[in-house]
Amino acid sequence: MERSSEKPLQKPLQETKEENWLDKIKHSIRQSLFGLKKEVEEERQPEKKEQPIDSDITDPFPEECSAYWDKEQGFFSTFENGEFSKKERQKRTEKLGKGVVVFRDIGLTFYLVQKGDTIWSISQKLSKYPEFAYLKELDKNKLKSFNIPPKKLQIGMLIPIPLPEENRVLTDEQFAHYCYLAIREMENHPVYGQLTQELIKITPRKGLIKLMLAVAKQESGGKPLGQFEFHRWEPAKQSFSFSIFHVLMKHAGLRARQKLDLTEGQLYHPKNAAKLFLAFLFEKTGGNAHLILPLENHLTDFAKAYNGGGVKSDYIAQLKQYYEDANILLSPQAKLLSESRLLAQNNRVPEIRVTPTPNPEQIRTSQKNRIKF
Repeated sequence: MERSSEKPLQKPLQETKEENWLDKIKHSIRQSLFGLKKEVEEERQPEKKEQPIDSDITDPFPEECSAYWDKEQGFFSTFENGEFSKKERQKRTEKLGKGVVVFRDIGLTFYLVQKGDTIWSISQKLSKYPEFAYLKELDKNKLKSFNIPPKKLQIGMLIPIPLPEENRVLTDEQFAHYCYLAIREMENHPVYGQLTQELIKITPRKGLIKLMLAVAKQESGGKPLGQFEFHRWEPAKQSFSFSIFHVLMKHAGLRARQKLDLTEGQLYHPKNAAKLFLAFLFEKTGGNAHLILPLENHLTDFAKAYNGGGVKSDYIAQLKQYYEDANILLSPQAKLLSESRLLAQNNRVPEIRVTPTPNPEQIRTSQKNRIKF
């Protein structure tokens, strides 16, 4: 079949120009109507108000404090790069007697190891002085003592002198109070302020307090906070770790302390310890703490980042357990009971009768109250 050789008819040029002109008019009208519709819709939408970072902005236990930790205001001084000046170090170095030289940090005193010293001989030498008389009856458990293996003592080494246990011990409520104060201060810190504000958008302050309680309890072996010393010799790193969180004074931990302008002794204060904890997380993660938090979503990741890649499953399970315990402590019911007892102790009002908060063991058996990980 032969194809027609006739060419298709084409519209006249004038007619084509008119259609193009009409298309442009239609397009312009559509654009105008679309813009008008968009403006109307935007006017109908309620004005978006900036939301606060989070709503849990109150101190969980505002009246819980420790007489020992709050009497020394030097804890809250700052020292450039966390170090004393040469003149200040000389002033704080004191010879108490033959073979007994100490260095007085804030809230903590160090002993200068001499030739022939042993843990026992050090405690006996120091116990002759009234301020260290308690060392004569020092617990043989090294975790409550100098917390360094005897074989690791070296001449010229400064080792922390243990604090009396009654000065170290904290209730969970007291520690939660100091953690809250630390978080609020870190929100305005010149180095870590912005990072802290960004972090509490995904892990509210209450969540951070629970995390701090859980890690502190884990570092305390599940015992009441302060049962063990706040320093520990880390053989693998040949260095001491400090604070209730036992942050190693190398690499990320050292950078955190230096940027906070705090000395090693100042880290013993629970509020400073909580600040160090946050700063350490930021340093350890390169400012990306959100990659290992909140704990409910990153339990294993957090445990590995905080305690090392070889972290054991027992550590992870215990951390989860202590986090759940902290969640119970910060529950509204527990807080009401605590406030009631505090008021009753101060003879201001009769104690309110409320249903006692179940202990952690009871709560853990109830799937309904468990945190989902």
